[in-house]
Amino acid sequence: MKTTIHDSGMIINEEPVNGSSNPHECHTFKYQIKYSENFEATETLLSWEWFLTEDVPVGISIDNNGLISGRLEPFINQPSCQDNYPDEEIKLDGSNWLNNGQYKHPTYTFNFKVHRKYKYLDTLTTLEIEEEVISDISILAIKNNNINNLLFVKKYLEAGHELKIDNDPYFKEDINDFLSRHPGPFGCNGYKV
Repeated sequence: MKTTIHDSGMIINEEPVNGSSNPHECHTFKYQIKYSENFEATETLLSWEWFLTEDVPVGISIDNNGLISGRLEPFINQPSCQDNYPDEEIKLDGSNWLNNGQYKHPTYTFNFKVHRKYKYLDTLTTLEIEEEVISDISILAIKNNNINNLLFVKKYLEAGHELKIDNDPYFKEDINDFLSRHPGPFGCNGYKV
């Protein structure tokens, strides 16, 4: 192999949000894969591509320079994060809201693979050679409780209960109005359910 990937296992956000190197739902993520190339003088790199496979977090991708980046979609939109509580009607006092369609665990580890596939020319033999190097990578994601709050309000109103916020009453038919007027602490960088 002419290429070596030096990263494996857990990778952390190189641009931590709020001091956390493990991203929360909706956080942006950025990590440059460390790798090296060892071509002889008679070998010329012709083409290459980076790609990710297996349990890749929705919202995260890799560019052709090996930079993994993106905005981590909420657990509710992650196919591998569907270990949820039953989606039942919220009790009038709201006491069961944390068990109402929410992801059960405070974190989730995405285990996936990073690939570098490349082609080079050996000028001595005039052969074009294709190779691929693969490494196992993980991202530990943390549940964002602000999303839980937003989902609670939405589900509470959907269940037909009145909710008063800042002295404004909200009812089932006011869900969209609520979401447009209260993205603040209930939302996540503009995320809406």
